[in-house]
Amino acid sequence: MVAFSMAPINEGPTYIVRNYAYNLKGSRSDAGYKGLAIKLNSGYSEKGKMLVYHNTFDLRADGTIGLNILSPGVWNMVTLRNNIFWAADNNYAISNENTASPMDMDYDLYYTTKSDYIAKWGVSYATLATFASGTNQEPHGYFAMPVFNDRDGGDYRLTSASTPQIDKGILISGFNDDYRGSAPDLGYFEYDDSTPLTPLSSGPLTPLTSTGSPASNSPSSTNVTSPSSDLIVTWKVIMFGAFVLWLAC
Repeated sequence: MVAFSMAPINEGPTYIVRNYAYNLKGSRSDAGYKGLAIKLNSGYSEKGKMLVYHNTFDLRADGTIGLNILSPGVWNMVTLRNNIFWAADNNYAISNENTASPMDMDYDLYYTTKSDYIAKWGVSYATLATFASGTNQEPHGYFAMPVFNDRDGGDYRLTSASTPQIDKGILISGFNDDYRGSAPDLGYFEYDDSTPLTPLSSGPLTPLTSTGSPASNSPSSTNVTSPSSDLIVTWKVIMFGAFVLWLAC
């Protein structure tokens, strides 16, 4: 399972901003495939820029790496800022098998229980500091166990105990200007100590239906509302033939 696939990006720029995904399992364990937070590799010639801001990825499933960059793949640049990557137990927090393609990574948080090496980038690194020195990536990055309101329950909101994430990010103009505190928080959620956390509600999902046929050239749309008032709640879903476009309302 892949949270986001950017393979290939022919033009760009492409943005992945403020999402969270967890328990990403491999789609074909018999072939050795593992879950990925972000898929960059492909056999196509890619050239677009990709920017990944304020996402929370908790891989959890056996054998999954926090940030796993595979080969082959060609791109102009992939920029990461203010993200969280939590690897499954005893796996690398960072692994890059495609070091020829450029990356720009900083102010991200990584965590793994792997005790000998936390990162592999041509060679293996035991600490984030040695990784930063050896790769020029994540000079202001963090290695710490994130704290969430209820990780096992899929609630990745921050609490007052979320000190590894709170105020540890960097300002990205136009994306997190409304941060609270002394600096933006890491990951999807911004902590607000003035708003008490209420339990996330859940309910049955309503299937999306289109009034047009798959071959129709006339788009149809519907509104989808999250059952939780603590999240960005309303999306307009526009179905145009076989394509689906989600727009935040």
